[in-house]
Amino acid sequence: MTLSRTQRIAFVANLAAISVLLDLIFDIPAPYAPFLKYEFWEIPIVVAFIAAGFGTGLVVGVINVLVLEFTKPGIPSGPWFNFAALLSMVAGIYIAEKVLRHEGIKASNVALFTAFGALARVAVMTFVNLVLLPLPYPVGFSLPLQAVVALLPLIGLFNLTLSLYTIPIAYIVVKGIATYTRFPLRKVNITHA
Repeated sequence: MTLSRTQRIAFVANLAAISVLLDLIFDIPAPYAPFLKYEFWEIPIVVAFIAAGFGTGLVVGVINVLVLEFTKPGIPSGPWFNFAALLSMVAGIYIAEKVLRHEGIKASNVALFTAFGALARVAVMTFVNLVLLPLPYPVGFSLPLQAVVALLPLIGLFNLTLSLYTIPIAYIVVKGIATYTRFPLRKVNITHA
């Protein structure tokens, strides 16, 4: 069973709205680097990727980026940095799902999905930050390369720890949707082992 066009539009609209609201309302500065903010807006986008596939997740993510581009102050490329981090994390999850042939949502699999997603995010964003942060506004922050290199461990820790709560919470939400609704999800297999 797959999502109808109407279901997909409603799913995208709801998750995009939740994501934008979470981005505008909640953020917690990282105690070790207050310029980095722990947020929850990525969770609905990861839910979209897991539950309805890459295309649906991509649409929800792009809607989030475009809305934030015009509503949240800061560097214009900021939402795109966040989107790159999100896509790299989802790519790691996808690789883990392929390795396991998506055996199901159980604790050991979610732990592996989280590990792959976190490692992919840290690796990709280390490279992205190294290349783009030294560039001038509106792409980067015009930071000297030595400053960027000094910040990379803090940014890596941030990307790692953000992944460690985002991915498991997204799987819990997807498991809840699959368990308590008749909403058709992409190959979600609930296992209790």
